[in-house]
Amino acid sequence: RDSNTVNVVAARAVQLMYHVNATGQQRTSMMAAFHRAVTDFRSDRVLAFFTSGDSLNDEILTLPERVLPFLAISGALLIVFAVGSCTMTDCVLTKPWVALFGVVSAGLAVVSSVGLVVLCGQTFPTHVAMVPFLLLGIGVDDMFIMIASGRKTDPRLAVPERTGHALADAATAITITSLTDCVAFAVGTITVFPAVRIFCIYAAVGVLFDYLYQITFFAAILSLAGRREKAGRHWLTCLKVPTNEDAGHMSPFSRLCCSGGVSVQDGDSDQVQNDEERRFPFMNKLLCKYLAPLVVTPTGKLT
Repeated sequence: RDSNTVNVVAARAVQLMYHVNATGQQRTSMMAAFHRAVTDFRSDRVLAFFTSGDSLNDEILTLPERVLPFLAISGALLIVFAVGSCTMTDCVLTKPWVALFGVVSAGLAVVSSVGLVVLCGQTFPTHVAMVPFLLLGIGVDDMFIMIASGRKTDPRLAVPERTGHALADAATAITITSLTDCVAFAVGTITVFPAVRIFCIYAAVGVLFDYLYQITFFAAILSLAGRREKAGRHWLTCLKVPTNEDAGHMSPFSRLCCSGGVSVQDGDSDQVQNDEERRFPFMNKLLCKYLAPLVVTPTGKLT
């Protein structure tokens, strides 16, 4: 302002408000014309921005188009990380297919939950597109718990017994986390906000389906992997290969690609300690050999 008058001499920003005195199709046409006019406005000195009563809804409607590419990328990254975390140089004990089907199990939970809720007559608003990211994270976390429990069991045990030990070890953690998540989202379904209520409905049903698929579908995958390991078959070809103890006459490359597993010795159920390096997943090696020593150094503690 000028010091002697109340006239405005400069302004960095000006907000103009226009009220649309119309309803129905006429209001929609006027709003669309206004949006086009402001969007097409060009000036070297003035920047024009707009917001209206429809702006939030318009942004939400474009959400699926912007989210779906990220969903595909996140799914691919999850598969790569899961497979890398379950892969080892022992061609019998390695579990890349188990990790892949673990991600598939989480995907099945997403599809089943969305299908069931829509079948029951619930709408599918655009903000529910965030639910698959949540369910994929929960499902992959449960998968790692199941695989870790299976890895701790003795590969010489009978497959049903080994699967039972794995489920007994993992069931507590998976059940508690799934139950608490499902109850938390179920409580959210009684809110008065429709958007939050619908989101919680999809999330609660999705967590329930993820739990069911983990203890049925994925448990069956673990059992099939246990049968393959018990028979000493290659992870890719499913052909029988010699154990590490019986492959002494083979070349180093052949031992790396075509040997593995654990020798079956009557009366001895202790884990075989030979070739322990080969039975350590790549991701575990990375964390154990490189990341852990770096973290405990003075520089690592500071960073």
